[in-house]
Amino acid sequence: MTNEDSALLLRRINAGGEDAREAVAEFYKQEYKLLYRTALKILQNEVDAEEVVHQLFVDMLAGNKIPREGSMQTFFYVAVKNRSLNIRRSKERAGMPGTTLEINPRYDLPYIEDCDPDEERKKRVIAAVNQLPPRYQQALRLSYWEKRSHPEIAEIMSITKMTSYTLVKKALITLRKLTKLDKEAGLINSTPGEPR
Repeated sequence: MTNEDSALLLRRINAGGEDAREAVAEFYKQEYKLLYRTALKILQNEVDAEEVVHQLFVDMLAGNKIPREGSMQTFFYVAVKNRSLNIRRSKERAGMPGTTLEINPRYDLPYIEDCDPDEERKKRVIAAVNQLPPRYQQALRLSYWEKRSHPEIAEIMSITKMTSYTLVKKALITLRKLTKLDKEAGLINSTPGEPR
């Protein structure tokens, strides 16, 4: 994208209306991959990288965070870099407490108790949870162990409510895949009538 193209897109976006939405869509198609790779390089987490770039475009569509002049590419590159660094710093400061789950009888996932009261099975599920990325672990811990709502999870993790839903959903999907692999390897006994 040339400086002239960038300036034209910027004028269209700042003008507002339907043309602004089309200009944002054009910019998204052209620059998303670069912005995503920038965020991913800093955060080392696909979900967080997607969220940073997504939120930037949401802000852009809402009319916030749009430069009045200059290069849109530079503005968004710097914005993605700064937001990513802020997230990384907040995680480092917080030390990501509680990202490794420990077996504690007070905190039982409901489906673990319903499926099989066997302690060995619980341990294997907890071990599978510990194989998840730290953000997935934290989202599951907050949702199932601490019974937090998605708005609460979003606030605690400094993410949007929608990202909270996504994190918990992806964590459960990944957990199911991990436990399915354990079943196939014979590590978890399959019982009749058990959900697959």
